[in-house]
Amino acid sequence: MTNSGRDVKDFYTVEYKDATKELYHYQNQWVKSEFVIEEFKVRDAETVLDTVIYTKFGPVLHTDFETQNGKKDIAVQWMGHKGSKEYMMFYLLNKAENFEDYLEATKYYSCPAQNMVFASVNGDIALRNQGEFPLNKFEQSKFLQNSNDGKVWEEFIPFKHNPMQYNPSSGFVASANQKSTDATYPYYYTGGFENYRNRVINKELDKM
Repeated sequence: MTNSGRDVKDFYTVEYKDATKELYHYQNQWVKSEFVIEEFKVRDAETVLDTVIYTKFGPVLHTDFETQNGKKDIAVQWMGHKGSKEYMMFYLLNKAENFEDYLEATKYYSCPAQNMVFASVNGDIALRNQGEFPLNKFEQSKFLQNSNDGKVWEEFIPFKHNPMQYNPSSGFVASANQKSTDATYPYYYTGGFENYRNRVINKELDKM
């Protein structure tokens, strides 16, 4: 497994009603903020208390963050904050006997996105880019969004449309954090991808 680099976070400037930060703008309504007091234990010192504000998207990650429109609180919506069943995937992989078992097991993996290489004793090979990915519009997740215009994720790219190679004609699969698709892939996504190492690896394997 290698990290695929696909972005699974969206960031939002939180538009509060007033300085109390008790209400924020979401979908043209004033919604209540949730205030959670966190305790941080410090060795040989007093416990530090900090209040974290939660929105519908998730926690406020930055307060008074300097933006082009002044200082703003920034909330984050992250797939890693959602409930998931990664342990089930590893449990099933430990019992897997073939490609079908591998494919079924990977359905339980959500975040962070991974490139999962597979090989079996009968010669089958595969490379699957697995994760749960929000169905975003073009460049939606690339920039800061306003809390009023933003929306809690409800739609996701179908599992069967996650990129995969299965017994490719090249005779090999290789993963080094490269982008998972070409320009024909119908869904928009962004992220940070390695552009040199993977090309060298694939080029050398192709020579063999």
